[in-house]
Amino acid sequence: FQVFNIPKSAGEVYYGTGICTGNMQITGSFEDISISARAKTNKGTRLFIPLDQASSEDIGESFITFQKSGPAQKLIPKDSLRRKINLSGIRMDFDLDVTEEAYGEIIFDQKAGDIIRANGTGKIKLTIDTRGEFSVIGQYAIKKGDYHFTTYNLVNKDFDIRPGSTITWNGPVLGGVM
Repeated sequence: FQVFNIPKSAGEVYYGTGICTGNMQITGSFEDISISARAKTNKGTRLFIPLDQASSEDIGESFITFQKSGPAQKLIPKDSLRRKINLSGIRMDFDLDVTEEAYGEIIFDQKAGDIIRANGTGKIKLTIDTRGEFSVIGQYAIKKGDYHFTTYNLVNKDFDIRPGSTITWNGPVLGGVM
């Protein structure tokens, strides 16, 4: 089934198309709805996460840290960059098996082309509590990916992302560790 089909528009936390197979259960009233699912992504799933709502200067300072070796770095935005969606009254519990057929992009600066593109696999748990708090727990392993890095319109560099590179979440969606 098609889980979502969200067009690209300013201010959206994500957009794209989600095609999944699995089981879903929806219970409760419209004021207090509970949605649970166990699903697997399928061909045609394309997820885009635009982080370029802030200026490229803010993003460069708050999201990206390069280092030669050592522990993974977090992609945590400044508090002023966090976007909230009113999801109060909804409980959601999704266990998602992400397959290599799904494609995703993290867009730091669309105009400059500062984008991470990837296909991979993972087990991701998505939850929303009745206060509207959105949480992501799990790990995504990149099978194929690249990153076109740009900064201040001076540096343009392409990077291949090594297969097996991961993004791990243990709470906020923008708190993923790469």
